[in-house]
Amino acid sequence: MREIKLGFRNKIKLYDSCKEMPITRYHELQKLAMIDMGIGSTVEDFNGHFSKLHAYIANDKKEDSINEMKNVFKNFYLMIDRVGVWSYSILCFIHSINNKEYELSEDRYKEDILLLSKKGLTVKDCEDQINELKKKFITNWNHIFLQDIMEQQMPTSYQM
Repeated sequence: MREIKLGFRNKIKLYDSCKEMPITRYHELQKLAMIDMGIGSTVEDFNGHFSKLHAYIANDKKEDSINEMKNVFKNFYLMIDRVGVWSYSILCFIHSINNKEYELSEDRYKEDILLLSKKGLTVKDCEDQINELKKKFITNWNHIFLQDIMEQQMPTSYQM
């Protein structure tokens, strides 16, 4: 376990790797990671989708253009709804807050991030922790599984 302090009174204990977390959290983390990699929820992600869309249109790839337009819409919706898919992934790693076991619930993602923000969680805290934890998460994935994914035809839009 790793611990981060928020302000003077708040402590969050995090699982140190995905191998320590309950299996349901691991699957939720995978889902969030895939949504973040495919759709995103930031202005940078939005710009990236427009670049892809422009390239597909320029190369007369109608079906890819339609899928990318869906991704642009979904990314835009997540942005205006203030859903930071990348920040939700930190919730999967939380074991406890102030020594009280944390129950992960998709229904409370926004509420829980707001609560942590009020306790002092910053973008830097999230980025530092998520980047460190993602490194461990990715190195724990089975590389053969990743190779299988890369070789398959994957859908290019997320169904909401």
